[in-house]
Amino acid sequence: MSPLNTRAVPVSDLLSGLVCGVVLVSIWIRYRHRSPAFAFWLAAYGLHAISVLLVALRWRIPDLVLALSGVPLFLGGTLLLLLGLEYYVGRSDVSRSLRLNCLTLALLVLIHVWFTFGRPSLQGRNLNLMLGLTVYTGQAAWLLLRRVTAEFRPATRLPGLVFAAFVAVGILRVFVEPGGPAGPDFLKSGLFASLVLGTNQMLFVALAFGMLLMANHRLFVWLQQDIAQRKRAEEALGESEEKFQYVFDHSPIGKSLTLPSGELRPNLTLAKMLGYAPGELQQLKWQNITHAEDVESTQRAVDSLISGSTDSARLTQRLVRKDGSIIWVDVATSLRRDEDGKPLYLMSSVMDITERKRAEEEQERLNRELTAKTTELEQLIYAASHDLRAPLVSVNGFVGELGKSLKDLDAELGRANVTPAEREHLAAVIERDIPLELKYIEAGTARLGALLAGLLKLSRLGRTTLKFEELDMDLLVADVLRSIAYAVRESGAVVDVSSLPRCVGDNTAISEVVVNLIDNAIKYRSPDRSLLLRISGKVEEGRAVYCVEDNGIGIERHLLGHVFEPFYQAEPKTSEGEGLGLTIVTRILGRLDGRVRVESEAGKGSRFYFSLPVAMEGIG
Repeated sequence: MSPLNTRAVPVSDLLSGLVCGVVLVSIWIRYRHRSPAFAFWLAAYGLHAISVLLVALRWRIPDLVLALSGVPLFLGGTLLLLLGLEYYVGRSDVSRSLRLNCLTLALLVLIHVWFTFGRPSLQGRNLNLMLGLTVYTGQAAWLLLRRVTAEFRPATRLPGLVFAAFVAVGILRVFVEPGGPAGPDFLKSGLFASLVLGTNQMLFVALAFGMLLMANHRLFVWLQQDIAQRKRAEEALGESEEKFQYVFDHSPIGKSLTLPSGELRPNLTLAKMLGYAPGELQQLKWQNITHAEDVESTQRAVDSLISGSTDSARLTQRLVRKDGSIIWVDVATSLRRDEDGKPLYLMSSVMDITERKRAEEEQERLNRELTAKTTELEQLIYAASHDLRAPLVSVNGFVGELGKSLKDLDAELGRANVTPAEREHLAAVIERDIPLELKYIEAGTARLGALLAGLLKLSRLGRTTLKFEELDMDLLVADVLRSIAYAVRESGAVVDVSSLPRCVGDNTAISEVVVNLIDNAIKYRSPDRSLLLRISGKVEEGRAVYCVEDNGIGIERHLLGHVFEPFYQAEPKTSEGEGLGLTIVTRILGRLDGRVRVESEAGKGSRFYFSLPVAMEGIG
């Protein structure tokens, strides 16, 4: 008769399991973020506890449930324990061993079911269980005693010996169990069963505390690694801070670390820029060195950075040097925050732009003076041109009257009392010399009139208010060609217009530009071939670029720099213009944020490019 108490055995198993569970839970709570091994250990002891509980309740649950859950749970827990040990010793890939052990578990469960229902045998079930435990605990013993690295071996030796003891008990039971009495309950199988259960309980408790030692040893290794890593990080941080401090102090650009409250930590360049020693400047706030008129705008920029509405700011302001003089600076600043988002300091770069500011102010002054003088000159040109047009009209009228008078004189000669020789001489003068001279006068006054008209047009450019609106260049060029259709037809030109991008400008002014460029091509067409005009356009770098190309006589390379000068006419000079057309083009485009340039080759024609801001619909 077995000395085992059938109620005391499960209770003692549960108590020992509770002790082991408390140990494993404490391990998992402390180290769960370090390694998945501890979660496997906890799950393994949990499955063992459930299997023991099922044994304790074997009279209250169906045999089928007990047979299909108790032993499989115990074996599955042992397998989880083995997987946790593999993760503990640093094995990252356990897929191969997991597949083999899962197949083994499935086979053991099938054998257990066979010896429960197919051919019921307590000894068969016990031997099958011992075989499974021996397979898994044998792997664990081999892993902890032979396969671990030297750094883990001191901690894994005790648990490895415990697993080896499990293997020894299992092997002993395989040899002893067949000679024992057969029966339906292992707890009534004799003295040997009592020794096996007691030994297993002690080994499980020993294993739990051995695993606690393993976890503590692993923690000690982790702590050593963490300390070494932190030391390296601190050394790297120290080197980084030293390098930063050196770069900060010796930067050729003024720099400052400014606290939200206003205190400064300047570098040497900024202190020198303001005429202070570094220690003196650290006693001040940024408000103390900022010009009074710029404090408010600077404070708004700082507030926007602190509130988080902007990530960085850039502003131009005035700073007051130690001697009271004022300098202009360009300041770029950003805010550094801590991990919680609290503002730490403003990192600012300060560049002295005083000389540039003075140059800009001087340039603005000169521009104002030039604008005033240009306006005055334009008014003078306008007045002079306007005043000269009246005498020119009179001269033209007198020339016409003189021509009529000469015809009347020719008629009177026939009635005059002059000799035949005198009459012949006077007739020759009237018919040949005087009309030719009158033609010269007429041509000169016509050219002077055209010149005055060009000057008036040029002077009006400075006084005309231009509109900036979106222009359909296809429609604009079509309107221009209709307005000068007679001149184009008379020149025999063939005009080819491609699709043109839309731009921003003044419709009347841009039409004048196109007219002048086409008129220029007509004036300088080649006598040897028909004039071919091409008008094209494209978008480049956000600007609408147009090209008026011809196959005319072209321009010598050394003369290209003069074609936009007032009154300049390329060779051969024509009597059709006054040399102001391209000057007017330049003035118009200058007022519309436009540009113009020319490419040409003598004998092959010219290409005039002009660009304007592109309309949004013209992009792409």
